[in-house]
Amino acid sequence: MNLILSNNLSEIIKRKESRDRSDFKPNRTFFKDIGIGQKRFWQLVRNEKNLTLLEAKRLAEFFNVHVLELHDFTKKFLSKNKELSEEEEANYVERLGLSKS
Repeated sequence: MNLILSNNLSEIIKRKESRDRSDFKPNRTFFKDIGIGQKRFWQLVRNEKNLTLLEAKRLAEFFNVHVLELHDFTKKFLSKNKELSEEEEANYVERLGLSKS
C-alpha cells in the first residue's frame, strides 16, 4: 500500500504569490536549481506523489520556509518563534518515517 502524505506545497506557493503580488511561474532555472523536473514538481504540488527529504529541503530553502512546514501533520510541531535544532528536526523526520531518497 502506497500512502501519499499530504503536503502544503500549493499553500506555500499561494503565500509566495500573495507576498510577491505576482503569479509564481517556475522557469527552467528554477527546476534546475531545485533538482526536480517540471512534471514531478507539478505532481508534488497536486499531492499525487510524496516529497523526498532532499526535495523537501530544496523546496524549503527556495520558498524560505522550514522543511517541516511542507506537511500538514508536522506544522503543529512548529512554533512561530522557535527554530528547531538539527537534532530536533532529525528526530521529527525519523519519527514521521519520511523517505530519505
